[in-house]
Amino acid sequence: RFAQQGYFSPVFDRRHDLSIVAMYKISRRLSLNATFVYGSGDLRWLPTGRFTFSDVDGREFEPVVPDYEQRNNFRLPPYHRLDAGAVWRFFPKWGESDLTLSVINVYDRRNTFFLYLEPEFRDVGTDQNPIQFPERIAAKQVSLFPILPSITWNFKF
Repeated sequence: RFAQQGYFSPVFDRRHDLSIVAMYKISRRLSLNATFVYGSGDLRWLPTGRFTFSDVDGREFEPVVPDYEQRNNFRLPPYHRLDAGAVWRFFPKWGESDLTLSVINVYDRRNTFFLYLEPEFRDVGTDQNPIQFPERIAAKQVSLFPILPSITWNFKF
């Protein structure tokens, strides 16, 4: 409960978390694996509007202040990705060795890592006196880890 706002969902209110792992040993030397991860989106507290301050003459001045109506009022899109890999084992005279080829985020899902707010401006001045007015504030998404292939060689002797 938050003063004057009633009840709200906690920021870590992730209703669904699912992980599915599959491993298949084709032969003594070759095995395949895949992992699917799904999680419903986390909550964030984003502004629903903005306001500016005015002086006694009615002129607005910076800063533009965001207006937060209710806590945790926005749910991010669901997080999901598929990882896949193959392991080829070798048995040389000096020990053991394996070569692993893997791909993280196979279908290149751009999951939201975090959001930031950025004002979008509109030109209201003239060529001699350029003035930019903040027309709106947009939430921008930052994503990490696009499709990420890797090759690993492990050995024991």
